[in-house]
Amino acid sequence: MNWMRKTERFLKSRGVESFIGFMISPEIFFAVSVCFGVFLTVLCRSFGVKQFVFDGMIFLFGMALPAVLLCVSNESDNDNMLKDIRNLFEMLKIQLHSGIYMVDALENCCGEIENKRLLKALNRFLDEVYMSRDVTKSLEQFHHAFSNPHIDMLVIILKQSLETGQSKTYLDNAFEQVIDVERALFIKREQAVERNVQVMQVLLMAGVIAICVYCSIVEFKGLFEFF
Repeated sequence: MNWMRKTERFLKSRGVESFIGFMISPEIFFAVSVCFGVFLTVLCRSFGVKQFVFDGMIFLFGMALPAVLLCVSNESDNDNMLKDIRNLFEMLKIQLHSGIYMVDALENCCGEIENKRLLKALNRFLDEVYMSRDVTKSLEQFHHAFSNPHIDMLVIILKQSLETGQSKTYLDNAFEQVIDVERALFIKREQAVERNVQVMQVLLMAGVIAICVYCSIVEFKGLFEFF
């Protein structure tokens, strides 16, 4: 069925295998989503929320929760892959320009990849190429394992290398693009750290003020009782 193919593609591209440790079928994912919906509905009803409209909204929210968690996990994976993807572009640029065949160049790059999801997908791609000798089909399978704009660019570059042998411009642009994204991500993380520090400082000051106010109240109470 069409929805099953779309769900399977969604699960694979959002890294469900990396998220939970194994691949699941669309039927199991649907069953898990329903269980989430039922659990949240029952939980909310136990707190007194028993209106039919709210039950339906909570059930739909619960069903969507596994997919949302997968998307959030995938975004985190994409951020964690940035360094490896940047190194991959840089190494490919050197090797492809030196006349090394694309598959061999990718195999040489695997030793420098640290991200487990990316490394596993690359190794699976290489295994499929050696077994089937169909690079184009194996490349499509590799592409389907990610929902990542930089992987999209990588696949375009590899296809270009296969078809024309010309990939210099694509590699240069992709490398610069990843560098820019890395800088933006670094700034974003720095700002997040600064916000967390500020929040901690505010909470600490609020705690100190609360303790001082409490001690003052206790002291005043003791004085009134004394008189």
